[in-house]
Amino acid sequence: MAKHVQSESHDDDQEIKLDFSSVKRFLSDKRKVSILLTLLFILVPVVFTFQIRLAPEDLPQTEAWAANAVGNYFRGQIAAVVNQQYPSLPQANKDMLINQQYEEFLKNNQQMIDQQIAGTSQQFKKGFQYDENNVTYTFLGDLDSYFYLRQARNLFETGSVCDEVKDGWCWDNHILAPLGGSVMPSMHPYGIVFLYKVIHAVNPKINLMKASFLLPTVLAAIAAVAAFFIGRRLMNEVAGFFAAMFVTLNPMFITRTLGSDTDIWNVVLALVIVWVFLEAIEAEGLKMKSILAALAGLVTGVFAFAWGGWWYIFEFLLAAVVAYFIIVIAKNLLEHRDIKKVWHHSELRLNAFTAGIYFFSSFVFVSLMTSVQAFTAVVLAPLSTFTTLKTPVHPNLWPNVFTTVAELNEANLSTIVSQTSFGVTWLFALALIGIIFLMIKRKPDVKEYALIGASTLLFLYLVSANAYALNPFVYVVILMLPVLAALGLYVWDKHSKIDIKPAVLFTVWFMGMIIASIKGVRFILLLTPVFSIAVGIAIGYLYQYLARILRQEMNLNKTLANLIVFFVLFLLLLTPIRAGESAGDNFTPSITKGWWDSLTKIRTESAPDAIINSWWDFGHWFKYVADRRVTLDGVTQDHPNAHWLGLILQTDNEREALGILRMLDCGSNNAFDEVDKRNNDTEVSENIISELVVMDEAEGAAHLKELGYTDSEIQTISSYLYCNPPEDYFITSADMVGKAGVWAHFGLWNFDRAYMVKNVRPKPLSEAVDLLQQRFGYSIDEATSIYYEMQSLQTERAINDWVSPWPSYLTNDWVGCQEQNQTEIVPVSDDTGADDVSADAQNESNASISAAPKTKTVVVSRKLMCGVGRTLGQDANGRTVLEGIIVDYDKPDNSSLIISSFDNNGVRRGSGEVAPASFILLGEDDYETIEMANSTFEFDVLIDQVNNRALIADPYLSKSMFTKLFYLDGRYTEHFQKFSDLSDVTGSRIIVWKVDWPW
Repeated sequence: MAKHVQSESHDDDQEIKLDFSSVKRFLSDKRKVSILLTLLFILVPVVFTFQIRLAPEDLPQTEAWAANAVGNYFRGQIAAVVNQQYPSLPQANKDMLINQQYEEFLKNNQQMIDQQIAGTSQQFKKGFQYDENNVTYTFLGDLDSYFYLRQARNLFETGSVCDEVKDGWCWDNHILAPLGGSVMPSMHPYGIVFLYKVIHAVNPKINLMKASFLLPTVLAAIAAVAAFFIGRRLMNEVAGFFAAMFVTLNPMFITRTLGSDTDIWNVVLALVIVWVFLEAIEAEGLKMKSILAALAGLVTGVFAFAWGGWWYIFEFLLAAVVAYFIIVIAKNLLEHRDIKKVWHHSELRLNAFTAGIYFFSSFVFVSLMTSVQAFTAVVLAPLSTFTTLKTPVHPNLWPNVFTTVAELNEANLSTIVSQTSFGVTWLFALALIGIIFLMIKRKPDVKEYALIGASTLLFLYLVSANAYALNPFVYVVILMLPVLAALGLYVWDKHSKIDIKPAVLFTVWFMGMIIASIKGVRFILLLTPVFSIAVGIAIGYLYQYLARILRQEMNLNKTLANLIVFFVLFLLLLTPIRAGESAGDNFTPSITKGWWDSLTKIRTESAPDAIINSWWDFGHWFKYVADRRVTLDGVTQDHPNAHWLGLILQTDNEREALGILRMLDCGSNNAFDEVDKRNNDTEVSENIISELVVMDEAEGAAHLKELGYTDSEIQTISSYLYCNPPEDYFITSADMVGKAGVWAHFGLWNFDRAYMVKNVRPKPLSEAVDLLQQRFGYSIDEATSIYYEMQSLQTERAINDWVSPWPSYLTNDWVGCQEQNQTEIVPVSDDTGADDVSADAQNESNASISAAPKTKTVVVSRKLMCGVGRTLGQDANGRTVLEGIIVDYDKPDNSSLIISSFDNNGVRRGSGEVAPASFILLGEDDYETIEMANSTFEFDVLIDQVNNRALIADPYLSKSMFTKLFYLDGRYTEHFQKFSDLSDVTGSRIIVWKVDWPW
C-alpha cells in the first residue's frame, strides 16, 4: 500500500515536470508566443467592448437611483423626527444629529434597506422595459435608432427598407405627412436584419430591437481589432493593444453608439479603411497591393452606403498621399537636382500605383452602392457641409433648424481636447507626440531628441488654458509646427528610411477633425479613432524604448524588462477603464414605458391614416411605435414645417392653430409652395398663407381671387388648405418645456427680418435704405438705423437672435401659492345684522343677543403668496434669487416679485420688489390680464386661481397653445380632447390630444 502511494506521488511529479517542460518548449517557440500575445492583446479590448456595451441592457444605473431614493426617504423620516423633537436647534446641529441617526439606522437595518433598494430598482427598470411574447426586453437607446429599426422591420417583413418604391425612389410614407418623402437606404438596417437572422438561429427569443442593440457592440469589437492591427503595423503589438483599448474605452464613442444608429459605422469603417490601405502600402508585390487597395475601395463603398459623411476618411487619405508625394519629390530634388530622376524612385511609383487603385476602386464601389454623383460631390462636400451647417437663414428665407440641433452645437478647444482624452488632457499631448514618434528612428539621434523635447513642450502648451483661448486656426498651425520640423529633418536627411505617410495622414486627420468639431460637437467622435491610434503609438514607442533602457542599463532579462515596462504603462488605462465602464453603466434609454404606452394607445385606437403632430425630436418614435405618419422627424427637421409647428405651439389663437394643423395634414407645406409659384417671394407668400389659415374655404377663395390667382390655382391651393383632414393626435410633453425657446423661435420667425438679412444687409448703405423704404415703407431714418443695426451683427448667433427671439418658461413647473387674507371684525347695524344671524337663533337667545353687539368678519385685504426660489444669476460674489410672488387682488398695481441677493455662504445681502410684464389671473372659464405699468422684469406671471398656483413665462408663451394644453390641461380650448395622459418613470408627463376638427 505504501509503495502504491509512493508510486502515485512519483507519477504526479513526472506529470508536473512534463507540464513545465511543455510550457518551456512552448515559450521557446517565438512564433507561437507571438501568436498567443496577439490573440491576448486582441481578446482583452474585445472583452471590455462586450462587457461595457452589454451593461446597459440590465440598466445598472437604476440601482444608484434606487439607493438614492431609498436613502432620501429614510433620511427624510429621520429629519422629520429630529425637527419635531428639537425645533429650536440650529440647522447645523440638526444636520449633525440627522447624520448620526441615519448612519446608525443603516447599520441596524442593512438587510431591509437592501431589499427596499432592490425592489425600487426593479420598479425603475420596468420604466425602461417592455414585454413581447412573454419575454422582457430593454428599450433601444436614442432617437435615430428607431428610424433604422423601422427600416429593419420593413426589410425583414417585406424584403425592402422602403415603405414603397415611387418613381424609382425609396419612399417613406410616414414622413412629411400626408405626402411622404424619399429616403436614402443605408447599411444599418441590413446589418440589423443580418445579425438578427444569425443570432435567431441559435436563440429564438431575440427580436429585431435586441439585434439592433447588439449590432454596435459587434461593430465596436471590429473597430478594436482594426485599431490593434494599425498600431501593430506602425509600431508594435503594445501600440496596437493600447490603440484598441483607447478606442474601446472612449466615453464619447460608447455613449454616441450605444443607441444603434450610423455613428458606429463612422468609426469602425474609417479604421478598417485605414488599416487595409496601410496594409496595401506595405504589401509585397503588385498583385497583393492591388487586392488590398481594391478591398480598401470596397470598404469605402460600404462606408458611403452606411453614412453620407463617408468622404472625410477618403479625402484624408488622398490628402496624405498628395502631401507625401510633394515631400518625397522635394527630398529627391534636393538630392538629385533633376526632376526626371524623381519618377525613378521605386517607392513613389508603387505608392502612386496603390493610391490609384484605391481611388479607382472607391469610385466604382461608391458609385455602385450609392451613385456616381455621391462620389463626384466629395470635392465640394467639406465646403458645403461646414459653410451652410449653422447659417441661420436659408437663401429661401426659411429658418435653419440645424442651428438648434444639440449635436451640432459649436465646441471650443477645451471641450474637444477633454472629451477626446477622457478628461486627462496630457493624453492628448501624448497622442500628438505619437505622431512625432512615427517620424523618428527607434533609436533617436541628438537632433531627434531635441525635436522630441521641443515637441513635448509645445504639445503640453496646446492642452493649457492659454492655448484654448487661441483662434482655432492658429491652434492648428501651432500643432503643425513640430510635424513640419520633423518633415524638415526627413527631407534634409538623405539616408532617412522612415515612412512618413502615416504621420502625414494622422496630422491631416487631427487638423481636419479639430476644425470640424469647432463647427459641431458631434464631429469630436471622428477625432477619437486617430487619437486612440496616436496615443497607442506613443505608448508603444515608449514601451520599446524604456524596455531597451532597462535591459542595457540594469542588465535585466528581456522578458522581465518587457513585463515591467508593460505593467507600468498599463496604469495609464486605469482612468480610461473607469470612464468607459461608467459610460456603459450610466446609459439608459431615452424612450420610456410612458412614451411606449402612449404611442401604443395611438396605434391601437387610431385610424390607419391618422397623423401625429408634435415637435420633431421624437418623430422616429412616433413612426415606429405608433406606426403613424408624422409632420416632421429627425430626417426632415430642417423643413419649412418646423415654422408652422412652432407657430401652432406658440400662438394664443386656437383658430389659427387649427387652421395650420389642417393645412399641414392636408398637404404639408404644399399650400405655400403653390402660393409661391406666382410670387417667388417667401416673405410675401408666407404672409398670404398666414391670412388664409384663419379663413374658411369661401373666404380664402375670395381672398385669393382678389390677389389675382386663377380659378385653377385657387382650387389647387384650397385642396391643400381646406380638405377634410384625417384624424390628428397632438402631443404635448414635459420635454417640450425646456425646448420652448427653440420651437417658439421658429414659430415667431420674422420673415421680414430674414429678408433683410439676406437681401438688404449685404448691400451698400444707399441701396439698402432705398430697398427698405420701397419694400417696407420705412422712413430714411428708420431704414438707416435698421441697416446699421444689421451691420453690427458679427456672428451667426447674433443674426439668429435678431431675426427671432428665444422665449422660455422661467419656472418649468407650477409653484404652490397660499392665500394671505387679512380680516377685521366690524359691528353690524340692525338693518344688516339679520344677514348674519338667523331668526331662529334670535328667538332662542334673545336676551343674549340683545346684550352683545352684533359683528361680522370682513376681508379687508386679499393677497396670494407664492414661493419660487429660482436662481436668476450667479457670480463670484454670490447669487440672485427670485424668491417669491405677491399678488394683491384689491390693488393689482401693488403686486410684485421678490428678488433677493445672497452671498456665497447663503447669507441674504438684500431684497427688493420688481414688477413683471403682467399678471394673468386664470379663472375657471376665462382669464384677466393685468399689465404692469412700472414693469422692469420681462416675464408674465400666470396665477391659476382655481388651483392656487403660479407659473412664470415669457409673454410670447404665457397664453400660448402649449401653455393652455400642457399646463392648463386644455383650459380655454374647444377642439383638443384629451386622449391620453401618462407620467413616465422619470416623472415626465406625456399628454396626447385628439383634435376635434370643427369642419
